[in-house]
Amino acid sequence: MDDVENLKKYDKESFRKVNRAIAMWDVLAMYVSRGYLPKQIVLEEWGRNLAKYRGRVLLLGEARNKNWEHYEALSKEACEKYPSAADELKVEERSRKSLYPFRYAFLKVISVGRYDL
Repeated sequence: MDDVENLKKYDKESFRKVNRAIAMWDVLAMYVSRGYLPKQIVLEEWGRNLAKYRGRVLLLGEARNKNWEHYEALSKEACEKYPSAADELKVEERSRKSLYPFRYAFLKVISVGRYDL
C-alpha cells in the first residue's frame, strides 16, 4: 500500500511511533488474554480507542503482512462493547481506504497524556 510505504519512507519517526503504539496495544491485549489484567477494566480504560482505530490498524497490518492477533481479538470485543466508537473503516471496505488520515489521527492520540509512548 502506497500510504504505508510513503509513511515508512518519508516520515520514519511517525512510522516507528505508530508501530510501537500498536505493538503496545497487542501486548496489552496479550496480557488480557492470559489473565494478567482484567478484561473489564482494560476495556473500560482503552476500549473506545481500541474500537476507534481497529480498521486502520488492520489496514496497516495487511499492508505490512503483519498480524497483531491479540489486538485484533480484543479490539473486536471493544467494537461490540462500544459500537459508537468503532472505526468508520469497516473491515470489508478497508482495502479501498487510505491510511493518510490515520497517521495524523493516531499520532494525536499517542502524543497526549497517558498515550505518549
